[in-house]
Amino acid sequence: MNQLSKIKKVGIPMSIVDESWINIYSILSTSLPKETTVERMVKTVKTKLNFKGKGKPNLKTWRTLCALIIGKGRTATQKSKLTVDSHNEMILSKMIKELAPFAKELIYLTQEKGINIRLLYGGVVNKEPLSLCNFGLTFDIGIFDQNAVGELIYNGDILLYANVAKMAESIGLTWAADQKTFSQQSRFELRPSWAFRMNDMEMLNELQRRKDANLSLLAILD
Repeated sequence: MNQLSKIKKVGIPMSIVDESWINIYSILSTSLPKETTVERMVKTVKTKLNFKGKGKPNLKTWRTLCALIIGKGRTATQKSKLTVDSHNEMILSKMIKELAPFAKELIYLTQEKGINIRLLYGGVVNKEPLSLCNFGLTFDIGIFDQNAVGELIYNGDILLYANVAKMAESIGLTWAADQKTFSQQSRFELRPSWAFRMNDMEMLNELQRRKDANLSLLAILD
């Protein structure tokens, strides 16, 4: 009988079982007597963790114990599952080095919330009039749902984009959407911190000066 079968037999809810729980059960089952029941196991863990829950172990008990053992926030399993697919990796590789880490962190943040984003493009785009695109400080995203056969279906829900925008702003990105028309709702920008007191044209002129002089676009210069 494998570990997953044993876990099912003792009554741990399958809805919360993942690699972390299999490891936890394995440690407990090998460190306690063979005749130990699931109630005895839970009681032992409660004592170790000073957890005062009473009664038979239920879903809330298991989730609480899991949080106490692994910690709140991301679980070890969730951390290991955070990945960047080949499409997004390709776009990231084309971004300037200053922007790529921000885009990658946004992918991770949205993954944790169950939102699947794909980078539509990144890197320097030559266009007029002068904008942040000319300096590779913007990227666009698409939000997609996955159907039963794994196909990606575009989701244009503005509320989802607004949710992603909050995550982006928490790491220093700016949402480029027009708040009245919601045009450019898919675009995110990395505005230099040194441009805090500048208007857009002053910022763009300084970026152009730095680009022409081969200076860092984002560094605060003396």
